[in-house]
Amino acid sequence: PDPSMGEFSFTPVSRAGASKPKLMNEECFGIDLRNEDMNIGFNIKYVIEFYEKMQDKDKFFIDYFKKLAGNSELEKQIRVGMSEEEIKKSWEPGLEQFKIMRKKYLLYPDFE
Repeated sequence: PDPSMGEFSFTPVSRAGASKPKLMNEECFGIDLRNEDMNIGFNIKYVIEFYEKMQDKDKFFIDYFKKLAGNSELEKQIRVGMSEEEIKKSWEPGLEQFKIMRKKYLLYPDFE
């Protein structure tokens, strides 16, 4: 609910079949992403930006963040101040290994 997070305001509400929002019915602030091009690949710039703006950084990374990220590495990288480019570069060796491993399971020619 911190206005320093952005000029766009929204109020989280409960939706059928979803868990109750943490800040339900409280006015919150951020960035309106409805008109952003979401076809540009995986983007973590907003996570980094909001972490940097957060007053109490210890409250930013909830336990569920590790589940979404797959491990605690992304959290560590953001905490030490790595840029989006540096973080993505650190993924390249693992991505290359995955691409090699997956080739034997592809039903169609690779698109790369």
